[in-house]
Amino acid sequence: MTLKDLGREALLFGVGAALAAILVGMALDLLVMPAVTRQGMQIEVPDVSGKTTAEAHQVLARKRLKLRVEEERWSPGVPDGRIIFQRPGPASRVKEGRTVYVSVSRGDKPFTVPDLTTGISLREAKFRVEQAGLAVGQVEEIPSTALVGVVVGQAPEPGTQVSRGSAVDLQVSRGPLPPFPAPNLVGAGAEAAFALLDSLGLAVGEVAYREEADVQADRVLEQNPGAGAEVRAGDRIDLTISK
Repeated sequence: MTLKDLGREALLFGVGAALAAILVGMALDLLVMPAVTRQGMQIEVPDVSGKTTAEAHQVLARKRLKLRVEEERWSPGVPDGRIIFQRPGPASRVKEGRTVYVSVSRGDKPFTVPDLTTGISLREAKFRVEQAGLAVGQVEEIPSTALVGVVVGQAPEPGTQVSRGSAVDLQVSRGPLPPFPAPNLVGAGAEAAFALLDSLGLAVGEVAYREEADVQADRVLEQNPGAGAEVRAGDRIDLTISK
């Protein structure tokens, strides 16, 4: 074999080797690298916001991802137990087995109803209600020995925990009612007497019991002040009842 023939064979061998290297590289690009890549940054993180942690766990598990609650915080308008934030965010591409950290809502922050029955005016009470993140509900004027325009009652009671914007109903004094004659309760049943006093704005005072011949039990025997005496709303009537 001549030198010329040897040179031609060497050239052909080199070209073949180069082509083989190119083919191997193409095979790596087409077959091996995608497999390696799929083991890396190929899982798209799903959006789990608005879901419960149980629901989110199932969604992420199907993607071979993990869930971890990072914090719980007050979140107005989002129901208790729902996810409000996630990290990494939706559509992020992460490795298999990656942990998705979430923040979970505790719902609306509870608000404390302030004490409005400390002798303040209706205007001041409305201001305090709004400052507390609440709303003024129904305002009712009622007879009271307090000064006219002073808040004398409220619902809910002071210290009650409620949600943002809850209504607080107020009762405002319109001053005392004029005096009126006490009703005649003698001979009436005890329950009926109690109900009548309540309807007139009067209160039951001291109640005594005694046996009385030929008188049915639970009947009013005596009252003080007596029938026709001048009384005002809020006054107490003492009763003696048969037993």
